[in-house]
Amino acid sequence: MEYFDICDENGQPTGEIISREKAHEEGILHRTAHTWVIRQNGERTEILLQKRSDEKDSFPGLYDTSSAGHIPAGSKPLESALRELWEELGIQAEPQDLRFAGTFRIQYEKEFHGKMFRDNEAARVYVYEKTVDIEQLKLQESEVSEVRWFDLLTVAEELEKRRDLYCIPAEGLQVLMDHLKKRENIGRLTEAAITYIKALFLDNAGGHDADHTLRVYHNALRIAANEPDCDQYITALAALLHDADDHKLFATDNNANTRNFLAEHLVEQETADRICEAINSVSFSQNRGQAPATLEGKIVQDADRLDAMGAIGIARTFAYGGEHGRSLRDSVQHFYDKLLLLKELMNTETGTKMAEKRHAFLETFLNELKEEAEAI
Repeated sequence: MEYFDICDENGQPTGEIISREKAHEEGILHRTAHTWVIRQNGERTEILLQKRSDEKDSFPGLYDTSSAGHIPAGSKPLESALRELWEELGIQAEPQDLRFAGTFRIQYEKEFHGKMFRDNEAARVYVYEKTVDIEQLKLQESEVSEVRWFDLLTVAEELEKRRDLYCIPAEGLQVLMDHLKKRENIGRLTEAAITYIKALFLDNAGGHDADHTLRVYHNALRIAANEPDCDQYITALAALLHDADDHKLFATDNNANTRNFLAEHLVEQETADRICEAINSVSFSQNRGQAPATLEGKIVQDADRLDAMGAIGIARTFAYGGEHGRSLRDSVQHFYDKLLLLKELMNTETGTKMAEKRHAFLETFLNELKEEAEAI
């Protein structure tokens, strides 16, 4: 028998489980993972839709999301999304092949095969864009009878009128469309943010200059590429703006510089709040012993900490020390007070791997420095 985690209203497991049959009899909230397989065909975006088997207990014979399924009790959304892609379509994807797009709720009750079906899902949505040859797919016949490419905009226009053809959740399709629109915007916004940061830090030649921000940004992109559940839009902008209101550099309140920039570029308030939440969790001195609450914050914090390690971390330490009149000894003490602690404080697997190499370089440098300075 298949069991699901019972969820709270935020889609988080409560610690209780329920059978699939009972969940659909009583309409108990549980988790699902939905994946959209998409491709570009000229200027059109196309989505791969699966036609549900005639034996399905809900919406038999209708076209649905590329791949979707329940998340078994104790399982993670991403691993369930990968499993469903493989089982239903024969697509063997890696975690980094999927991009998290958002969440939505499904709630309805309808009679199928003479029996009432009550659905209540907290769904997580992923996007898969690698090349797919539908002629080579191995379909799970008990679940899927066929697959076809459809024009995204056509499906969006027809969806509510053609419920004899589609059973796609409208909210799930909207998550995909919002994700694609956000991705279009991210290029424009990141370019604007880079221009803004270069102007903001024009006269700063210390460790917190525009070059530092750009290194953190590229570190964050590298880490995010291996974190499919992160929101890349939030991550990129938080990385680029993470020092725009640094208390050591600016006397601003409530992330004023960041919020003003985002408002000027018509970023929604909720998104601006999420960006600022990630930024506010980055600082080493202001968040001692406390890891960021969001994945995006963890990525940006790792990216920022990586820039305090290795050869670049050494260069920044002495640049900052010289700018602020610190002695050589005081600057070296900073290695022991902060830099050598960072490797054990990383949040992500990719960040940890990157930190190991940089940490080793710090130790090599300090050993050499100690040997050369013994006569002092």
